[in-house]
Amino acid sequence: MRLSRWAVLVAPVVAGALVLGACSGGAQGGGNAQVRQMGGMEVNAQPVEKLKDGGNVNLPFSQWPAQWNYSQVDGASVDLFLVGHAIFAEPFLNQPDGTVKPNPNFLTSAELISTSPEVAEFKINPKAKWSDGSPVTWKDFQANWQAENGKNGAYEPASTAGWEDVDSVERGADDQDVIVRFGKPYSEWKGIIGFLYPASHYSTPDQFNKDWSGQIPVTAGPFRVKQLDPTGKVLVLERDPNWWGPKPKLDTITFRVVTGTAQPQSFASGAIDAVDIGPDVATFQTLQQDQTADIRKALAPNWRVLNFNAKEGTPLSDVRVRIAVMKGIDRAALGKAVIGAIVPDVRPLDNRIYVEGQQGYQDNGAVGNYDPAEAGKELDAAGWTLPAGGKVRQKDGKPLTISLMFPAGTAVSANEGQILQDQLGKIGIQVTFNTVDVNAWQTQYVQAGNFEMQNMTWEGTPFPISSSQGMYTYDPNHTGQNYGRIPDTEGIGDLFKKAYAEFDDAARLKIGNQIDQALWKEGFSLPLYQRPDAWGVKKTLANFGAFGFGAVDYTTVGWMK
Repeated sequence: MRLSRWAVLVAPVVAGALVLGACSGGAQGGGNAQVRQMGGMEVNAQPVEKLKDGGNVNLPFSQWPAQWNYSQVDGASVDLFLVGHAIFAEPFLNQPDGTVKPNPNFLTSAELISTSPEVAEFKINPKAKWSDGSPVTWKDFQANWQAENGKNGAYEPASTAGWEDVDSVERGADDQDVIVRFGKPYSEWKGIIGFLYPASHYSTPDQFNKDWSGQIPVTAGPFRVKQLDPTGKVLVLERDPNWWGPKPKLDTITFRVVTGTAQPQSFASGAIDAVDIGPDVATFQTLQQDQTADIRKALAPNWRVLNFNAKEGTPLSDVRVRIAVMKGIDRAALGKAVIGAIVPDVRPLDNRIYVEGQQGYQDNGAVGNYDPAEAGKELDAAGWTLPAGGKVRQKDGKPLTISLMFPAGTAVSANEGQILQDQLGKIGIQVTFNTVDVNAWQTQYVQAGNFEMQNMTWEGTPFPISSSQGMYTYDPNHTGQNYGRIPDTEGIGDLFKKAYAEFDDAARLKIGNQIDQALWKEGFSLPLYQRPDAWGVKKTLANFGAFGFGAVDYTTVGWMK
């Protein structure tokens, strides 16, 4: 399963920090296979003049988004991110080269008008309006700041990064002029806004937490809600006739829940028109044989991770045990077994802030390198010893048993689980499985911290530092996306503050690596491998597929004539 990481917006960003390989297919020397084999975007790019006017496209959800506020702690999912580009206000657009630019449909300009003190000015497109007919104004920005700055504990944001450093959001020359004054330097200022939500449904904790639960009260995109059926788990969008931007080519977009294992069959039957293959080799191989499918790949900041829970009284609350688990896992063998058919020379990912193909990436993972002998020493030091003739380590008469939680129907998670169980068994750790309902996985297990270990995918953003703060900082009163409640004994929070105060891009990249090095020492989590962004898409569907560091523009998606 996948979650989006984002701190200040849907996709927080580091200005000018990302660089992608320019190639698109074909083997070239050097670097990871993903850099050599995947370009910045592969979507069957076509001018809209070559597309039919009208029609529907069917897209799959892996799970039903019960919370439609992407900024709320239960809302940050890849499924909602995919929908959000069609129906939500999106002031900035992620580009395939890893940069962002103002979305002209919502912003006519976005500038940093002062660095000391830091002040940003956003000018809203006067045509921009919500589906209830009201204009988008500075008050909407102010409501988003108040909801997501962490000052009122009744709000439950996924992250407070960026907004927590803002002192005020004020009206400028008119209602479409927004002045954002920072109390602390925040170098990734463009990342404070992802999807913008309306003040009319965002101005109180109840509105923020509950108005978007099970419903979508207001939209502001090229499409609007036609049908939302939580029982049948179907969402149908239709063109919004009041949309002021480029007219979409499609009449409707239909999203329906289809479990990962069922998606290839649904694709073959025509029930869905695209499948997010990701690292699923079985799906990849099945779609390779489908004559209607086009396999589209792109380099992307998506990666698999093994998360730990530091709950008091459990084995993983001891950093030595977490380090031992990391050293007991042969990530190279795991990656090859799981996605070798898609990325033949896959290798371990050794950084949690930057991915390969992204400026700033370096190997910081020596602490977690595969070394079963050292893993055994760490466990011995932690008091978990192997009894004579035994296979499972014990401490005070209790066996060293750790549960791995993952959602039912996710073959990649299950396959990884079998490998982790085998590898960790060799160093005396017994791994058991807790397979849970896919629709309860995020809210009842991940968000609630109801697990010991869990494997999943992080869907990265163009803002690798600010999008990571909610994942890696520790606040006992607001867990954010630090689902395992891993404490901060290495000064990680202070390093994030240092990064935000650094406006020099090169210097900020170095601080990002210092954060990652501290995370290795903390035994925070174990990055496994960079996940391929691979999609199987109907051949005649244009401008949709593997977007890499970019994002879908639903006004250009359509069927070729």
